Amino acid sequence: QGEYESTQLIMTAKTDVNSYEVELSDLTLSGGETAFAKENISVYHEKYILVENVYDKNGAPAGWYPDALLPVETAEEYGENKIAAGQNQGLYITFNVPVNQAAGVYNGTIKIICDKKVTEIPVMLTVENLLVSQTTHSKSKFNATFHQYLGELDSTQDMMDAYVTKMAEYRISPGTVMHGSQFTTSEEDMRRYVDKAYEMLQNPKMSNFNIPAFTSSRENVKTIDRNMLTKYIDCILEKSFETGFDMMSRAIFSTGLIDEPDLFGLMDRVPYVCEDFNAAVTTSLNNFDALANRYPNADPEFAEQLKTALENFPLIVSMAKTDQAAEMGVETFCPKIDDYDSASSRAKYDDQQQRWWYTCVTPRPPYAGYHLEDTLISARSISWMMSEYDVIGNFFWAVDVYARYDGTSYQPIEDYYQTSARYPEANGDGFLFYPGSPYGLDEPLASMRLEAIRDGAEEYELFYDLKNAYAASGFETDNVQRNISSLIYTGTRVSSTSENFYGARNALIDLTKLAKTPAGVCVVDAIDDNYGRITYKVYVNNGYELLSEGEVLQNGENHGNGKIYEISIDLAEKSNINFGVMIDGELVEFDYRVGGKTQTLYAEDMLGGFTENTCTLETELVNAADVDASLSGELVALSLGAVEGKHQSVNFTDDVVKSISADTKRIVLRIVNPTDKTLPFMLQAKFKGSSINLTILTADLAPGENVLEVSGFGSYDWSNYESLERLILYFTDDVKVPHEELTVYVKDFVIYDN
Repeated sequence: QGEYESTQLIMTAKTDVNSYEVELSDLTLSGGETAFAKENISVYHEKYILVENVYDKNGAPAGWYPDALLPVETAEEYGENKIAAGQNQGLYITFNVPVNQAAGVYNGTIKIICDKKVTEIPVMLTVENLLVSQTTHSKSKFNATFHQYLGELDSTQDMMDAYVTKMAEYRISPGTVMHGSQFTTSEEDMRRYVDKAYEMLQNPKMSNFNIPAFTSSRENVKTIDRNMLTKYIDCILEKSFETGFDMMSRAIFSTGLIDEPDLFGLMDRVPYVCEDFNAAVTTSLNNFDALANRYPNADPEFAEQLKTALENFPLIVSMAKTDQAAEMGVETFCPKIDDYDSASSRAKYDDQQQRWWYTCVTPRPPYAGYHLEDTLISARSISWMMSEYDVIGNFFWAVDVYARYDGTSYQPIEDYYQTSARYPEANGDGFLFYPGSPYGLDEPLASMRLEAIRDGAEEYELFYDLKNAYAASGFETDNVQRNISSLIYTGTRVSSTSENFYGARNALIDLTKLAKTPAGVCVVDAIDDNYGRITYKVYVNNGYELLSEGEVLQNGENHGNGKIYEISIDLAEKSNINFGVMIDGELVEFDYRVGGKTQTLYAEDMLGGFTENTCTLETELVNAADVDASLSGELVALSLGAVEGKHQSVNFTDDVVKSISADTKRIVLRIVNPTDKTLPFMLQAKFKGSSINLTILTADLAPGENVLEVSGFGSYDWSNYESLERLILYFTDDVKVPHEELTVYVKDFVIYDN
């Protein structure tokens, strides 16, 4: 309820189709007369754009990609509702589910009429008894007005309003709410800007707005005008007091003066901008009490809320965190999404009150992004990652580049629907909209990528609800969220089939429904022992029975107002975790495929698989307890010879290793470091059919046992590989220094299938 959800229908013409039409009807609830109105179904003619060169090297082919979504009735009006023989034509069909739509299964038909021949397509729509929040709780800054006027031939505020309104419909917020050419430093223009922001924010799906920056100079260095920023802040606070609507918590600040300062040689400006920003905020804080006294009827709690929002008002700088920039005063860094790929990299941002990130030309797949030749799951998964890693905000530099950048300047393009690379070597970068004016429309056309962005934003809201429901029972969602999202991505690298994605989405829906029942079912922990045994610890309120595979579970452990039960499976035997509760005579359940089978190579299986690469190698089986008293079983001892001017590395070749493919979910390798020092480690893959060794993991081996995981094999360009030939284990990272003899131990190797 309250969600947009879509499907695609692909028509392939055996002969020329001179025209096709689509006829909708209401859908009817099974077992009743309740209707899902056809007015809530939108059908779009997918317009195809030519990708001449694939720059992302993700195995996708060059060719025609559907992206722009033209309302089917407009396609009919302009004579584009035709299909050439042998060609495909996609229909994108979106269901806008009202917040009060009755839950259940609805059935009906969609008629496709091709040259008067009618085909009826059956439709089944399942509406869950679960409401997606109509308020957007994530933040964003997607810049509009970049070259909007070139496509629309209209630079009025009305057109700007149309773009911002359309963006809000897709749960993204703009970089500005007015054309820069239409306001100045005057008090009147400032109030117009704040009033416009207030007006736009009345749509709860638009979560935030950016305060404009005006330029000044100090000591011959460009910086922001601190006085103008103070005036804007004060004006925003006044509007908040006047209306009782908190604009301050929805305000952000970023400026092109220090956009990617480390890349564009602008670091000299950073300390000046930071200093002036802090000075402006401090001045407004000093003025706050006097301003608040002008509104004696204001709720004191509301006034305190505004003051707290001002204290937390962020200056967001698009760059990865560095000690130098932090010393210059940057507090809110906005790195590229790949800087959140590892736990150690994410930890750099733990001290930030707000976490932001961005994508643009880079990073490229397998990292998530919005490029045309990437999958829609990639764009959709960004919001999942934001929820998991507590990233509140997302930057995208432009949604309406209706021009082509040639490396020096922006040049006109003849067809806004046929130029895919508008920035060098990046198809789809800089535009998510297409101009509507060529079709007589007074608003832009959305893209399929925008639909995927909105889908992800709605799923962010489901996670938001899930987290709140768990918190009310004293639990966190971290482990179970990682467990289900692992089907889609690892770090910020996407590797998912549609089947896996929808498995994860259904799991999210089921978990949220269970948590919001009176039984308050919560997955307290989701544990993978890294050998293929998965254990869920599940909490249920007193007075309710927890079932698994239809059987009532016994011997739960008392916890607060309920009990916690353990449910375990071994992936060697089965792949689904199942549990549920009976609510009003109906079973509300969670049935989730956690993964495929596992294969484990123990030390004795691995002994013959290690061979020399860049150093001499001796191997033997040893008792694990003789190396580390906390370990049991056997280990393979790898005795590496001393080297100078090269790495210490060994090959690992085995038939099981060669079975690693795009269908491999992840691998787990356990290595024991017997020294008291941290050792550098790198794992590379050598594919048959490729001369390049691909680095798939870098890590530090701490003293003792190390559990190393690698996933994302489905994201590799397997179209260019025959198979995995071998893995290469490196135990050095610097060839400039000599390395003495070294012995390390390998315990086992586990392969998880999808």
